[in-house]
Amino acid sequence: MDKENNSPSLGQLRAIAERGRHLLVSAAAGSGKTYTLVERIVRNIIAGTYRVDELLVVTFTNAAAAEMRERIERKLTDELATHPELSRQLVLLPNASISTMHSFCQRLIRENFTAIDVDPKFRLLNEQERELMRQRVIRELFERKYEERDEDFLRFAGNFGSDRGDAKLYEMVLDVYDFAESQPEPRRWIASIIGSASGEPQPSIEAAAWYPHLMNTIRRTLAACKDAARYFAEQAEAAGISTYAETFAKDIELIDALSKAAATNSWENLYQAFDAMPETFPQLRAPKQMELEDQTKNFYNKYGRDPQIKKTLEALRSTYFSE
Repeated sequence: MDKENNSPSLGQLRAIAERGRHLLVSAAAGSGKTYTLVERIVRNIIAGTYRVDELLVVTFTNAAAAEMRERIERKLTDELATHPELSRQLVLLPNASISTMHSFCQRLIRENFTAIDVDPKFRLLNEQERELMRQRVIRELFERKYEERDEDFLRFAGNFGSDRGDAKLYEMVLDVYDFAESQPEPRRWIASIIGSASGEPQPSIEAAAWYPHLMNTIRRTLAACKDAARYFAEQAEAAGISTYAETFAKDIELIDALSKAAATNSWENLYQAFDAMPETFPQLRAPKQMELEDQTKNFYNKYGRDPQIKKTLEALRSTYFSE
């Protein structure tokens, strides 16, 4: 979004106006995804494409769902002067399915429990119960494997465990499980990893079956960092904070150097680039004579450069290039 005149970008206009096909919109944090979706929804409602209670909008958090509902309501209210028929949509808004995926699935099951033979008094497992259950299951699994004297398991425990207990091993197994569950077909993904790991030793890291996936992850992460740096630089320029903009420009230069190394597909080149990355990043400092508004300070502290750029780059280095 153009921050100077608060007008949508060309990409946002396309996402808002495109019809007759499925859309996938990918954008950095703070770039106006919620605005774009709200505009698209309300324009379709005005056009008569659907009613507000025929929508299904799913989010990751309850807070995001509440914000989405509030912004749709506000936009509909703003449009009432020119489209008085929207008053009916405001009445229907409480019936719209705008929630987290968990909440939507819970409601779907509760409304159809007779068809799937589920106790209508079921409830969602809370996070504490879920973690206790995971820990109990993995403890029982380890105890059984120790009793069975499974050779592969004992080799795994000997290579990666410690004398202080199996907590580290639990964490490793659960990490693999969680990652597998994020794949479209978890069991097939695990089988493919086992197959690639049990073959002949590879002549280099670049020849490993998982190498392209890892490099794609790193490239996407660097691209997201660059998008964030550009966005924050534009914000700083619009707010007249030239020193902030200069710092973000340096961040972009650093990310460009890392991205250039990643484009070579050489792990050694990428390692050298991350190894050359400064241990500390310059602080965001406004000119002494400038008093920043609390809102601006809070924005950069909560959503800005530290959590989105610095910590992400540092996490990449510590995860893949620390040794």
